[in-house]
Amino acid sequence: MDQEYFDLNDTATYLGMSCKTLYEWVERRKIPAYKIGRVWRFSRREIEDFVHNKSLYNPKRPLSSALGLGGKGGLNAYSPKT
Repeated sequence: MDQEYFDLNDTATYLGMSCKTLYEWVERRKIPAYKIGRVWRFSRREIEDFVHNKSLYNPKRPLSSALGLGGKGGLNAYSPKT
């Protein structure tokens, strides 16, 4: 049975970012999250919807930029063969 909710570590891994960056996104309300006691939880369905609706994948722009990680270069969502 699939997990319905992720914790911070699982969500960061799923999104390919650090826990620190994900926590900053949570604080800025850039991503759907729920605080239960002192623990943040993320609905698998909402995270998948977030990824698809935010159009994180753009073949003409670096993936790090699409994820809001800043910097030039970095990971590319699309690298054409030369």
